[in-house]
Amino acid sequence: MNHNGDQFGMSQEDVNSEMQSKMQAKYAPEMSQKGTSKRNLEKRAVEQQNQEDHITGRMSAAQRFDRDVKSGVQGARNAVNLKTTVKEATDNPSMLGGPVSGAALAKLKRMKGMK
Repeated sequence: MNHNGDQFGMSQEDVNSEMQSKMQAKYAPEMSQKGTSKRNLEKRAVEQQNQEDHITGRMSAAQRFDRDVKSGVQGARNAVNLKTTVKEATDNPSMLGGPVSGAALAKLKRMKGMK
């Protein structure tokens, strides 16, 4: 089907409705199987954390360090430990040993009670 629906004389709302119904028909079993209740979401979060712990537990210290540097976590740790400002951290990532993840920086500062 042509997704703009012009060749069939369909309006954009008709096309959107048709696509929505097809997507629901295709993915409804998966969505209902996963569940979206708070309990199911918490259960899935625990599963994901366990998978991450299993993967991380099998890595050497050097592999974990390399992963942290690539993801910007190590740069964020260095920025917090050196008490640099966010601007300094993002302007000079080489000074901090690699890129700086803004999310990791915010999380670490919040954990240490810094502003």
